[in-house]
Amino acid sequence: MLQTRSVWSMGTAGMRRECRQAKARGSCWSVRADALRWMAMMVHRHCWCSRKQPRCSPMAGRAWRSPTNSIWWATTCCSAAGTASWMRPSVRRYPHVSRRAKHFSCRCLRRNDPIRSFVLMPFFGFRAKDADCVLLRSTHQDRGTVTMRPELLLPARMASQLLLEPAESILSAAGHMLAVQSQDFTAGRYALAQRAGIGVTRAQVDELFSSGKLVRSWAMRGTLHICLPQDLKWLMESTKERTLRANAPRLRELEIDANAIEQAAGVVASYLADHGRASRDALFAELNSHGMPTAGQRGIHLLMVLVQHGLICLGPIPADAKLAAQDFVLLERGVTEHQEPENPLHELLLRYLGSHGPATLRDAAWYTGQTLTTMRRTASELGTSLVQVGVDEHGDAYWVVTGSRAEQSLEAPGLLGLPLRLLGGFDEYYLSYANRRPIADEAMQRQIAPGKNGMFLPFWLEQGRAKEVWNAKAAPADPIGAALHQRYLEFRTIRQPAKD
Repeated sequence: MLQTRSVWSMGTAGMRRECRQAKARGSCWSVRADALRWMAMMVHRHCWCSRKQPRCSPMAGRAWRSPTNSIWWATTCCSAAGTASWMRPSVRRYPHVSRRAKHFSCRCLRRNDPIRSFVLMPFFGFRAKDADCVLLRSTHQDRGTVTMRPELLLPARMASQLLLEPAESILSAAGHMLAVQSQDFTAGRYALAQRAGIGVTRAQVDELFSSGKLVRSWAMRGTLHICLPQDLKWLMESTKERTLRANAPRLRELEIDANAIEQAAGVVASYLADHGRASRDALFAELNSHGMPTAGQRGIHLLMVLVQHGLICLGPIPADAKLAAQDFVLLERGVTEHQEPENPLHELLLRYLGSHGPATLRDAAWYTGQTLTTMRRTASELGTSLVQVGVDEHGDAYWVVTGSRAEQSLEAPGLLGLPLRLLGGFDEYYLSYANRRPIADEAMQRQIAPGKNGMFLPFWLEQGRAKEVWNAKAAPADPIGAALHQRYLEFRTIRQPAKD
């Protein structure tokens, strides 16, 4: 069994004493809730049973009182109003221990309380024979000392990534995800639509690009992402330095220096101010006409640098576009409002963990292009806004945002009932983590990314794990799989121009 750090218990006398003190100080909670809260607050770390009393416990060396009355209090307590039960018991089998446990969720406690749920579990391993239960699980920030198994990790990630319950709208999904990877524009639009509801079509997503409510940009790691326009400026400001530093050798090869960037910015800004929007070919022609060559990937790297400097972005989709065409627009013209977080790195880590957690800081560093040291410092500064919920096989801590979908999902562990999903190429569920082994084994990873050429194929997700690579010519026999297959095909179909 895993070793505990601190396990406390409390008998009836202690509860009554705490009730009297709570009543005397005029607590805003019911006296019974105060007593049980006091008992739960004594769990200072994530607690799991051990075969002997912990040395750090104040009760070490002394017989433990039977906490039978604690169970009675937990199962009979009512709210201050006296009408509805404030404890919601349910019996579950926890994967970390081979025992059934009664789990309680304390709905009456405040969100920022260290303890909001715990488990009372029959256990006979302590020195005193009559010690028949212990506080097993808390939601304290430091609880994550246990290796998180897939039964807990994968449902929480699917919940975070809106793959269990979609957002209310396309824009809500984009705001929640912060940035959806989309070097494959079709796959990026499909990923966003999938997280916004089963009835969302590609035409609905395209309309938001044409109206300026969605944009696409090289936001992080030199990779194209879909995001809300109001998030784009601060997002690029927080990641620009390391992205430009990583691209510096390639820019030198293409003879793109500060002077070339300044000249290109003037030409592009003037052209877009006159025309409103322009295709990539039109901007290349304009640059060439001003003596700035665009051959050999020099042109696209010039435009990429202008995007990363916050001058332009990809927005409207031409009427005669195929699958990936987009026009460039001036960022200031397309963005009517900017969000300016006080600390962009704080916002970046919170938004990443809120939409991708549970994830490690190593995952966050990979996704954002920042250093691991920067992510660790940022997490430390965020304090209680983050909750540690476990560790991976390497000992790196898994983090979630307090009150996020992932934290709520961890209250219901298990892989029963996870829906079948068809994920497109470069999907966030797979690509946004440095460690992808929880999602796909080594053999499956080689199928998803064959040839190690930077391409990631679409695949079927079953019970939270990659099952097999998608085959466009092989529709599943079951109705759900067939419907998902058909929907992805529709996103990948080139629209035919209307006939007069």
